[in-house]
Amino acid sequence: MFDGKLTLLAAGFQFLEGPVWLSSAIAARYSLDAPCGALLFNDIPACSTHYWMEGHVGTLRDGTN
Repeated sequence: MFDGKLTLLAAGFQFLEGPVWLSSAIAARYSLDAPCGALLFNDIPACSTHYWMEGHVGTLRDGTN
């Protein structure tokens, strides 16, 4: 039986694909100041790539087609 809690990190996306975890070193290549790393995911219909890192969600790229 699952006793954990689910936490909504962000909303307003259409259809997500991914995710992929980036180490802090690789996240820095994308100009993300993420000491613990970052989670990347795509919103396919919106043609955008987003990231989550400790308490923050943002857009990395728009127009990804």
